[in-house]
Amino acid sequence: MEQNWPVFSRGRFAQDSGVRSVVRAYRCNIEIGGVWISPGDILFGDMDGVLVIPNKIEKEVITKALIKASREKVERKEIENGMSSTEAFKKYGIL
Repeated sequence: MEQNWPVFSRGRFAQDSGVRSVVRAYRCNIEIGGVWISPGDILFGDMDGVLVIPNKIEKEVITKALIKASREKVERKEIENGMSSTEAFKKYGIL
């Protein structure tokens, strides 16, 4: 029966399942919901979902995310100072 609980973990294993589980493999590729995850990939999860950042593009993704976040701060400041969100989007192109 599905209980729809959000599940998050810090670390590499479920610490309370030691007596009930057996490790079959580790450091291997897995597929979850049509998404392949490889050793070294970054997984980020919050209440909105889970993001997989492949290790081979990690630096590019993080750099672009930091640039976007800094631009969002500038855009938010413009809106707080009276610019409409429509005008802010036209100027900055960020939602």
